[in-house]
Amino acid sequence: MASPPRTGPPVSASPWERSPWGIGLAAGTRAGLAEAPPPLPPIPDEDAPWVTDQPGAAFDAALISSALGVARRPLPIRDAFALGKRLVRHPDRAVGPLVNLVRDVGSVVAGCSQLDPSTTDRRYADSSWRTNRLFRSFAQGHFAAASRFEEILDEAELDPAIDFRLRTALINVAAALAPANFLLLNPAAYKAMIDTGGGSILTGARRLVKDLRAPPHLPARADPSDFELGVDVAATPGAVVLRTPLMELLHYSPSTSEVRQEPLLIVPSVVNKYYLTDLSPGRSLTEFLIAGGYETFTISWINPDRSHRDFDLDTYISGIVEALEAIELITGSERTHTLGVCAGGQLLSIALAYLAAGGEGQRVASVSLLVCVMDHSDPTSPTELLSPRVVALATAAVRRRGLVEGHTLQGALAWLRPVDSIWWAWVHRYVLAGDMPKLDLFHWSEDITNLPAGLVVNLLELTVENALTKPGRLVVLDRAVNLRDVTTDAYLVAGLTDHLTHWQSCYRTASLLGSRCRFVLVRGGHLQAILRPPGGRAAGFRTASSGTPSDPAAWLARTTESEGSWWEHWLRWLDRRSSDLRPAHRELGDPDHPPLEPAPGTYVRTRAHA
Repeated sequence: MASPPRTGPPVSASPWERSPWGIGLAAGTRAGLAEAPPPLPPIPDEDAPWVTDQPGAAFDAALISSALGVARRPLPIRDAFALGKRLVRHPDRAVGPLVNLVRDVGSVVAGCSQLDPSTTDRRYADSSWRTNRLFRSFAQGHFAAASRFEEILDEAELDPAIDFRLRTALINVAAALAPANFLLLNPAAYKAMIDTGGGSILTGARRLVKDLRAPPHLPARADPSDFELGVDVAATPGAVVLRTPLMELLHYSPSTSEVRQEPLLIVPSVVNKYYLTDLSPGRSLTEFLIAGGYETFTISWINPDRSHRDFDLDTYISGIVEALEAIELITGSERTHTLGVCAGGQLLSIALAYLAAGGEGQRVASVSLLVCVMDHSDPTSPTELLSPRVVALATAAVRRRGLVEGHTLQGALAWLRPVDSIWWAWVHRYVLAGDMPKLDLFHWSEDITNLPAGLVVNLLELTVENALTKPGRLVVLDRAVNLRDVTTDAYLVAGLTDHLTHWQSCYRTASLLGSRCRFVLVRGGHLQAILRPPGGRAAGFRTASSGTPSDPAAWLARTTESEGSWWEHWLRWLDRRSSDLRPAHRELGDPDHPPLEPAPGTYVRTRAHA
């Protein structure tokens, strides 16, 4: 008898990655590239430590994972029963994956399997996983089982919400059961034990106990003492020229004798500290802008506690507008370039729409948005799984607590991407007792922030209603806002392999703004797309000569690839939208905004659980 027609969402529309065991492309990304010119080459090995899912990198993803209770309910029993019922009704959907699994296991036992987990999982980097037949069979067998059980979920075509929870559980179970995680099953661990005379076991055990005592109870990837604020990171010279209960405004010292007439304001995300754009000297976007002749300012948000529970969307939009007003007074310029990063880009766009609604859009010289999503309807994102009921439950819990703790967000994101966020560090830190790479990015990712209840509630509601796609639906500071009113030229950046803010979702911003947009697709993940200084790690980006058609695949088909850093491309774009040069002011601030203290200021030094 022929099988009944399948029901449910098509596989290509699933809101998760189809290769969770390593660093794979989301289904939507792969589908888009299949219709386009040859994709960019894979990211080189030197980028491996730059994991693409740093906590706080995507505000919406962190809130969603927390709302769905991923970390608290890793084994969704009710959903597992739904899968079982589906397979009982359609047993043919499990037959193919199980037959493939038997075939894979047979190849592993016979020693002729071509599976190579090391290509997607850095836990298998040691050559013994390939040269020793016993350990190779352990890795290959685990990899085969994980892949085939994922294939069963593909074939089952469950309801998206059920599928998401089951797939997340499967990812976590498979990641936890990998033989590389276990001392006696990891050949590199034997080497470490021999080299240290057994000391690696004691070192790993002490580290494990230490990490379990402090939230988020996960392997630490950085020590706070590795980098010093104002010296090693956030070290660009400047001063705090404005301090409010919400934020500090940093004004940076010029490094050129002349600067552009128009200054530039950076609006960072609210999830981590501002210095993602001011990491180590030589890898600081802020430093690059100053050297390029731009008088640069950045907002440093306060790290809120429960006393700030009422800080909401209106509060943050007011803060951005107040920062713009201060910059105009300090510099004497009537127009300011603006840059928003991730969730900060969302806030910036709302602020610009607010200004435009009041007839003040001319105060903005340009807007640049990095890895920023406005349209939450993309089915390749877990955001699509939010429902009014889930939002109601989440907002009630957040209001009771007064804030979302930074370590909760950090843990929720980690369990959504466990191989890179948890188990790679587990193996390196505990099993092998190796020293974690001292990376400024790891330091930044561990320097977490809390979020006030008022803002979290507003942004959850904004997300579930997808209000920014509906002109006038969102009201801010008593003004109905419409992104189409933002008509200043826009520069949009997304990451090709970004699994938190998929590039197609970022691309849709071009059709929401009333701007003439330049969209840039950068080789790399969420943070890799931002951190591409000239002459640094492998770079490369795609642009189209003109236009941003509504279909991302149509845009991709007309793009060309450029080597080098998009920072330089962006600087040239800014220059074409700027006025002539003027002598740089050597004094920071002005009489009404005197320097209060040297950068990086006070707010950035407050740790979430110091």
